Formats: sequence, C-alpha cells, structure tokens
Amino acid sequence: MKKSRRWLAFPLLAVAAYFGVRSLGGDSGADRDEPPGLLFRRVWLENIPESPTDYTHGLYVIETPSAGAFQRASAYDYHVEIFRHDQSGNKLTLSFPQTDKSAKVTFTIKRCDDLPPFDLCLTLSDNPWGGPKKYHGFFESEDESKTLPGAREALIARTGGQLR
Repeated sequence: MKKSRRWLAFPLLAVAAYFGVRSLGGDSGADRDEPPGLLFRRVWLENIPESPTDYTHGLYVIETPSAGAFQRASAYDYHVEIFRHDQSGNKLTLSFPQTDKSAKVTFTIKRCDDLPPFDLCLTLSDNPWGGPKKYHGFFESEDESKTLPGAREALIARTGGQLR
C-alpha cells in the first residue's frame, strides 16, 4: 500500500468493524420502531391481572373493517367501547360512534422486555379513552395464544363480534 493511502485503512477498518459487530447482535434493535402493521389483530394489555377481580385495560384493532375497541375489564366486569379508525403509518384518527367524539393519536411499537412474558410495547401519544398510554403484546401470535388463552376470542365476543 502506498504511504499516501495508509490513512484510509484505519477509518475503513473501523467502519467495517462497527457494521460487523452490529450484524452479530451488537445492536439489539430494542430502540428501533417495529412496523405499524404490528398494531393489528393483537391483544394489547396494560398488564396481566394477578387476581380475577383486578382490572386491566386492553386494546384490539383490526384493519378491515377499520375498527377497534378499548376495554377495561376484570374476570367479572367489563366495559368496551368500539371505535372506527383511519390509519396512515403510525397515525390513527379515531371516531367513537357512541359518544360522537374523535381523536388523533400517534403510536410506536418496539421490542421490549419490561413486563415479561410480553415482548412488544405499544406506546400511544394520548389515550382518548382514559386508559394507559402503554400497552404490551406479543410478537408471535403463538406466544399470545399460549400465555393468554381465549383472550382474543373473549374481547371479540364482548364487541358483539364486530371485530372479527
């Protein structure tokens, strides 16, 4: 290598090493946003209740028809409100037919491990229904089915089947 080009070697090696470490798992991806499409057809919960009388908030959203539901429920009592939505990327415009209210919300979905066994976190810019801004879900639907058997079906049933 010519003496005048030696100075190029170190920066190039440093860049190659950086991308090599990232490709081997040096970057966990925990801070990277997941695709907005992961919002749909997942049960999103505030937490897993410890007893049947504990309340927890939930959210379920489908693409077609453009609808969803917020829920506050225990094993014995529940309240659900259905909404319609328009989605554009990570933005939702919500309309609540029962109250004729509307809201605009942005959201992010990230991998997380702050509430095992959940591995996804959904964070809303605002919760127009009055619940939490952060919900937890599962990346794999099989994990959801194992951990929360029947949760999706129960939530859909509580909406009168409108969110199938």
